[in-house]
Amino acid sequence: MTKASITFCGTCVRKVSKNPDCTKARCPKIRGKFKNKKTKTHSWYNKSIWRGNPNKPMGERGGLREAQLLSHPFCAGCEEKGKSTIATVVDHIQEWKNGLTNQHRWKLFTDTHNLKSLCDSCHNSKTAKTKR
Repeated sequence: MTKASITFCGTCVRKVSKNPDCTKARCPKIRGKFKNKKTKTHSWYNKSIWRGNPNKPMGERGGLREAQLLSHPFCAGCEEKGKSTIATVVDHIQEWKNGLTNQHRWKLFTDTHNLKSLCDSCHNSKTAKTKR
């Protein structure tokens, strides 16, 4: 590759060969922009009680997720190991999908004492352990 053919991604400044921009799947900064899109896991995570108003900037959105991240900004899993990592995920301590009725599930889903802040790696490892 000659110096004339080397270009850089306009978003993450990585070297790219043909396209001047990375694809959405590869570019870490573009991937971060799409993190706040609606989730496909369960419709309750798309409700305003959980997400707040996604059109407002962080800190003004409201919602259970943002309130948890603002009140507990560090990962609970990393704090147990003596590290301090910024939390990016809000996890339910007691699995709310295992509730007996819809009313019981909703109570577990919205209970602020049933939430903990985690980083991506702690959340992924916890999820992998529970799926086994």
